[in-house]
Order: sequence, then structure tokens, then C-alpha cells
Amino acid sequence: MSTPLPSTLEGLLLEGQRLYTKVSNADFDGDEDRDYTTARAKAALESLQMGVAREGVFSANEEVGEIATPVLPLLATDFYLGSLMIKLPFTNPQIRLKVLEQAEALLFKYLDTCERLQLFDAADLQAWQAMRKEAERSMSGDRQAITREQKIERFRRQQRTQQKMKEIEEELLRAEGKDCEDEGEGDGMKRERSLLLLAGLASEALDGVSGMSKETEMLKHLVKAREQDGAGPDGQHARARRDEDSSIRSNGLEVTHISRVGGNLQIRKEDVRADVFKPTVALPTMTVEEFGEIELERATERTQQEAAAQKDSSSTRRRYDQLEMDGDEDDEDLVEQAAYHDRAWDDWKAENPRGAGNKANKII
Repeated sequence: MSTPLPSTLEGLLLEGQRLYTKVSNADFDGDEDRDYTTARAKAALESLQMGVAREGVFSANEEVGEIATPVLPLLATDFYLGSLMIKLPFTNPQIRLKVLEQAEALLFKYLDTCERLQLFDAADLQAWQAMRKEAERSMSGDRQAITREQKIERFRRQQRTQQKMKEIEEELLRAEGKDCEDEGEGDGMKRERSLLLLAGLASEALDGVSGMSKETEMLKHLVKAREQDGAGPDGQHARARRDEDSSIRSNGLEVTHISRVGGNLQIRKEDVRADVFKPTVALPTMTVEEFGEIELERATERTQQEAAAQKDSSSTRRRYDQLEMDGDEDDEDLVEQAAYHDRAWDDWKAENPRGAGNKANKII
């Protein structure tokens, strides 16, 4: 039986962060654990989002200096929820498109908040402003491509931020161990840690939006192809055209010739053989999906055969030195078989001192 979600905003945030990290690392014990973890993480973050809005924790016109240190991490709610939605599994591309649109809206909202509160560093702020202008210019939602150098530099900044946060964590632990009475210093380090966390998440959000645009473009092409193939309203017309073309190829086509001779119209009908409309190249006999399934079955069969062959080869007779090379010298049964095999080999060599086969390079 699942435990209920925490009742406080801080508890919901900690639970959401813990489950988000688990989903990001794909740390699951099977499909059932994955489904439970993603569903609970989504429920916790959605409850946190509603709680923050209901209690009016933040104001639209306040500055970062006016926000209390304990509630600063709550600003990351939109990031965690939007990034989690990107990581959710899917089977239907149309539903996935809607989920990506919701995730993009949440990440854009978080990035807007970071810009308003001046949480960006200079490079990320420039990248965010360029990305937003590109989105405003293009109604299709295309994003400006991020160069390899920008990705490397952003990754290095994230590493430096994580290292700085680690140092602050260690300093806070040392202060707690010493039972330090200077609460102001401890609060300052906690605030710096929260601000570093928000800035690092902003950098991750930029990466998420950039990668999401590529997936969105591919999904749109996939949905369009499925609709044309008969999975949507436009597909009905496509099926009708295919049926008509199939009828022409099978039954032939009746052609009517109209000509004027001596002022009189002459009408002549002619049946064109269906062979005329046959393609000049061989058409595929199966779909790409069917071919992929066949190849998958063949690959699975080859893997099983190789495993069986390897098992058979490992169970064949081996000498003791071969057992040592294979690391099986502790197996008593194999050692006994190897000893018997070695004695038989020594006996054969004693009985055949000259060996066997051709002598003096003579062909027998």
C-alpha cells in the first residue's frame, strides 16, 4: 500500500525532488516500479504547484531579495514538473505532442521567472533571450540550434555550480557539527545554495527546451504520416484514392476518344489493359515495421544459437592448463575430467613418440 503524500509544501518539494532524481537516473526495479514512481512524482509536483498558487507564496512584482530563504527552492516547482513530463514514457505520438506542449509552457514559465529575478548568468541569459525571440518569430515552434561549443561551455558551468553547491553543503555540515550560534552565516550559505540551485536548473531547462523542439518536429511528421495513412480524417481520402488506384490496376481503364470528322463527332471507346499502369520496378512486399520484426526475430535466434554454442564449447573436455586460463580450476568435476584427459594424452604421446601424419614432408 502506497504512503500518502506529505501535507506541507516543503515535504512535497523534497518528495518531488527525490522521485524526480530517481526518474532521471532510471533507477527502477521493473516496469511496475517505474510506473508507480513516475505517477507519484507527477502527483507530488502537481500538488506542490497547486499549493504554491493557493497560498500565494510568490508575488509577480517582488524581487529576489524580498523572497525568504526557506521558500526560495519552491521557485523550481515549474522546472521539476516540466522536466518530469518530458521524461514520461509514451506510446501515442499525438498525446506525446500535447504533453510536450505542456512541458514547454512550464519550462518557459520557469525561465521567465529566472530572468525576472535575475538568476541567470550572462551566457545563459543571452541564450534564453535568443531562444525566446526565435520562438516569437516562428509560429512553428522551431528553436535556434545550439552549437557544440555552447553545449560544452554550459556543461562546464553546470559542473562549477555543482562543485560550489557541494562545498556549501560541506560547510553547512561542519557548522552544524560545531553547533554554531551564528544563524545569520548559516542562513546566508543556505540562501547561496538555493540561488545556485535555481541558476543550475535554469541551465538545464535551456537544454531541455532545445532538445524538446527536435522531438516535437519529428512527432509532427509522424502524426502527419499516420493521418495520411488512414489513422485520421485525412486518411479516409487517402484510402479512397488507394482503392481507386487499385481498381484501375486490376481491371484496367476505359478511355473514350472524341474526334470531329467532316463536322460530325465520332466517339470511340477503348479498354486500356491494366498492364500499362503497372510500375516498372518491383514494389516492396512488406512494410518497414514487418521487416524490422523479422530482423529482430532473426537476431534473437542468432543470439540464442551463439549462447548455446558457447555453452557447449565451455562444457567440452579441456586440459588443466586450459581450466586455469578459463578460471575453472576450482571445479572438481572439470579438474577430474582434465586429469583423465591429460593422462590419456600423455599415454598416446608415449605410444606414438614420432607423432602422426606425414614424415619428412612426404605426401602420402
